[in-house]
Amino acid sequence: MCLSPIRVATRYRTGSIVSDLEKASRDQDAKGMLGAVDDVLKLLGTEKPSGGDLTRRFLIEAPWFYALGKRQQARVWALVSSVHDVQRQAFHPDMMAKYVTLMIPDVRWLSDIIAKSEDGFQHGPFTIQVLPGVTGSRLKDSLAALDTATDLLRHSFPQVLYGTVFLSRTVAHGKAQYVSSSDVLYLAMTARDSVGDVHALCHEFGHRFEHLFWKDRAARDAFARLVNEPLQEDVPIPDVDKVVEALLDQVDRSRQGKSTSTPAVVTRYLTEVGASRLRDLQEAVWSYRSSEISAAAFRQEFYRIMPTTIRHMTREPLFVTPYAKGKGLTENFAEAFAYLVEGRESEIPVELRQIVSALL
Repeated sequence: MCLSPIRVATRYRTGSIVSDLEKASRDQDAKGMLGAVDDVLKLLGTEKPSGGDLTRRFLIEAPWFYALGKRQQARVWALVSSVHDVQRQAFHPDMMAKYVTLMIPDVRWLSDIIAKSEDGFQHGPFTIQVLPGVTGSRLKDSLAALDTATDLLRHSFPQVLYGTVFLSRTVAHGKAQYVSSSDVLYLAMTARDSVGDVHALCHEFGHRFEHLFWKDRAARDAFARLVNEPLQEDVPIPDVDKVVEALLDQVDRSRQGKSTSTPAVVTRYLTEVGASRLRDLQEAVWSYRSSEISAAAFRQEFYRIMPTTIRHMTREPLFVTPYAKGKGLTENFAEAFAYLVEGRESEIPVELRQIVSALL
């Protein structure tokens, strides 16, 4: 699963921010408090325009935030709200100081979270950043899964093996996630050196390859068509000649004063083609009934205005796995990429296999 953009935040001196908040609130220094709370926001993300120049929304972009539990995430959002409360009291230093005093414990807690998230180490071609909440006992198993995926990828796709891997308690979907905008990978501490978890990692590295390294536009377009569009062809409508003769016979019987009903072959034909041409057909029948045109002219007019073929779907859009069904190029390619590096090409639909196998 490819995530929406998350930018890795710049490291700030959080201890200094706590000291600045304490001093500015003690002195009721409005300028100092505003500067310190602005630094708090810089720890987390940025404000973006939303719905117009006068409306802005805050985006949390720090990577460690997305590994926190819901309760801790709510605490971070509450801190953002407290910062905005301080900013709204810019002309009331005494009120600002009260808000700042209340938020200092949360800023101190935040600084501890950030400090833990910045403890990293080198592991093979990757820099491992251990996010808050990851236990040491889980680290070995998660890295074993990463090592197995690395071994599978190293021969054919070494270009994807680099950069930062954030090891977190959980990820939003499954055991791994690739972040395309910042080009980093998240790996859940619950990942194991199992077929399913290694597949998930290969899938995410497939997102990296598709995002940065798959430059063949013709191949990409062909793959996208196969997974997005059904295969259709024009199929002849059966018994069209019988439909024409049945209509002529019906009119002739009506002229002779005989009772008539719509022949079954005509009903089946009209059901097949739909009502869009029915008015044109009725006009042609009326022209023949009123002797304005001959039977031969009616046959010619019928074949001019009425369809003799109908478009049928002969194959639904392809998909590599049930998970990727209906999810377009990105997810289907990542699944095909994973199967390719796992040696499971035979499980990829033939048309898609021909495209991805060319990458080897």
